[in-house]
Amino acid sequence: MKNSLYSAQRLYDRVSSFLDTNDVFLFPTDESLRLDAIAESKELIAERVYLLSRILKKEPCIIITHTSSIIRHLPTKEDYLKSFINLKVGDVFTKDQLIDLLEMSGYERVVKIDHSLQYATRGGVIDIFSVNYNDPIRIEYFDDEIDSIRFFNLVSQRTVETLKNIEILPASELVIDAKILNNKIKELESKLKDLSNLDFELKHEVISKLTYEILSLKNRNNNSTFYKYYTYLLDNNTSSLLEYFNKENTVFILSNESLVRDNYDLFMQELIDYKLELKEVSNNFINYNFNLDLNELLTHYNFVKIEEFSSSSFFLDTRSVSAMHGNKSQILEDYNKRDYKVILCLDNGLQIDFIKNIYLDLNYELKYIKKDELPKSKHSFTQENIKEGFELVDEKIVFISMDHPMLKLSQFQEVLECYHENIYAEQDVYYFFDEIHVFHVP
Repeated sequence: MKNSLYSAQRLYDRVSSFLDTNDVFLFPTDESLRLDAIAESKELIAERVYLLSRILKKEPCIIITHTSSIIRHLPTKEDYLKSFINLKVGDVFTKDQLIDLLEMSGYERVVKIDHSLQYATRGGVIDIFSVNYNDPIRIEYFDDEIDSIRFFNLVSQRTVETLKNIEILPASELVIDAKILNNKIKELESKLKDLSNLDFELKHEVISKLTYEILSLKNRNNNSTFYKYYTYLLDNNTSSLLEYFNKENTVFILSNESLVRDNYDLFMQELIDYKLELKEVSNNFINYNFNLDLNELLTHYNFVKIEEFSSSSFFLDTRSVSAMHGNKSQILEDYNKRDYKVILCLDNGLQIDFIKNIYLDLNYELKYIKKDELPKSKHSFTQENIKEGFELVDEKIVFISMDHPMLKLSQFQEVLECYHENIYAEQDVYYFFDEIHVFHVP
């Protein structure tokens, strides 16, 4: 947990450069209530929706977040899980029922989908783009029965994969049961009638604004407005992000507690000013509750507290390994003479075969290690991708990435073999390589 979205983003960028991005995530929230009220980023919503579902799967991962996200109201885990739509081929589940669920969970209806959190319908077909998949979903009906489910390419519209079942996530983390929402909207509409004691000019302004917001709640077309009323709609039965984790197998780390508390104080000061503004335009229509109490959360959860750049901090002297020129065997021999431990981060079988042949020529032993193991031998390889290689100078350990030029060359062997099997050159052929292209010059 960092103090701000900026600090959390910076830490995420650093950590994800060393680890697989499938294991490291950022849980972001807009930090200004005023900016959030104008228009909340669809990208931030999509990231939160996906990440909450990932956390509930209880798969090991690293979550980087910040003050505003920790104090944000979320549905209970049980309510969030209930919002998932699970369908399979052969289900009798009408098209109208599915559309109602999509609307209730915040999906935007469009003529043709072009990004996540949207759906489109025509005839007996519904297209949905759920954030837990790389491709959109196409569901075809035969009467009220689901006839087929498939992934399709957004550009070509062609089928990518045919499926037997599918799980569709909500389009907002602010989920709510339809009956509860409808009952609460009726309450709000009744409250509007109680504003009759206001003078005419103020009454007109207040009722006009509140009527617009109630309509927005009905249509689920503004996530910011929905959050504004969320605790009222749920009678304050909400959760924090922290409650989505299992306390027994989660390590909560608080980075720079003083900065986190300073950020919280700034948020609370802005909240006071914002509530005064709301009072003027809504005449205390409801008691708006925008956040959880940070002090209670920090007390309830056992955080490991770290202070960056303190006397207890440690520093790793690292050096980037972004290029490897010259003879590959000589470079490996050089690391060997310097008494380095070499760890090759490989991505596929072709790279592994390429490296093993080099090590056979060198007569060096090459050991496989799992991603969570420390190297014991001088030369090891693991099937774990990192974006850039680096050296731990003091520890004398070097990690070589799959994106390293030395390993990229291994991928061209298939290209060369295919070429030689199909092309019969009448004269000498020269190959010129860069990182992604192969050129043939006769």
